[in-house]
Amino acid sequence: MKTLIKKTWVKILLIIIMLALLVTVTVIVTKKDTPVKKQTDDAMINKAIPPMNAKTLFDEKNITNADLPQEPYLVNIWASWCFSCSQEHELLLQLQQQGTKIVGITYKDDATKAKEYLEREGSPYLFNIQDSEGLIGRSLAVKGTPTTYTVDSQGVIRQQITGLITDSVWQERIKPCLSALKNNSQKQAKACQ
Repeated sequence: MKTLIKKTWVKILLIIIMLALLVTVTVIVTKKDTPVKKQTDDAMINKAIPPMNAKTLFDEKNITNADLPQEPYLVNIWASWCFSCSQEHELLLQLQQQGTKIVGITYKDDATKAKEYLEREGSPYLFNIQDSEGLIGRSLAVKGTPTTYTVDSQGVIRQQITGLITDSVWQERIKPCLSALKNNSQKQAKACQ
């Protein structure tokens, strides 16, 4: 009788383990096949960068919209405490080395920790704006970090990506949009979707 009960429990345990493995594999496969478009948000699309009057992270220089690039560029909302931000940091450094203009906005972060992070890991930013209270982030409809905006030469947001920028997100979404904006392409609306 005890042997029968043990065998029954062993079978139940094996079934539970197999179900757990099946669920895990399903989650991994589903996550891997998630289309890049799911990261696109449209809260700020076709709206101008909100007026800002903020200080830069390192030299506390006052920055306004007039200081922003007059050519297509990216705005990257990040924080030193953000794990996904640290994952995309190396790609941002590569993009900056390739000539992509990126303005950083440190979102709800301690200025000292943000400075230490950029000093240790390198800065991909033309300049980095402090947003310790999250006011700029709120005006940009930030839902979380990282969030990246593609902005045209007139200061209008043409694309908003919420979440980690991977090489595929760059190649399939952001790069075509930025290229269309730089070339004043008639197809920019489609490229920036």
